Amino acid sequence: MIEQISQILNIEIINNSFIYLSLWSFAHLTSGMWVMFFILKIDKNKRNFLMFLTLFVALFWYEIIEFYLMRVGSFFIIETWQDTTWDMIVGMLGGFLTLKIYNLNKKNDKNEK
Repeated sequence: MIEQISQILNIEIINNSFIYLSLWSFAHLTSGMWVMFFILKIDKNKRNFLMFLTLFVALFWYEIIEFYLMRVGSFFIIETWQDTTWDMIVGMLGGFLTLKIYNLNKKNDKNEK
């Protein structure tokens, strides 16, 4: 079952010399959103640089773990550096979107008061 889901998520959306996106990209987008959501819940200072640095480190460590899992024969396929780079970019984009939504909600809350 896991292998079947993984095969579906490996369907490529864009694959050229610069961009690589597959259905896994949506998983990376949502993981970036969730990680930023938890960072926003934990970080009381809400300093953008530190939040994005924390997000980057979390996504980076995930990619290292994924790289290891690929080597030991899990259901992950071996990725190219281009794919890994775009995984990080898409994850960061997810975090950025979450921060924008958070700031819009915060702004709307202030305007309603």
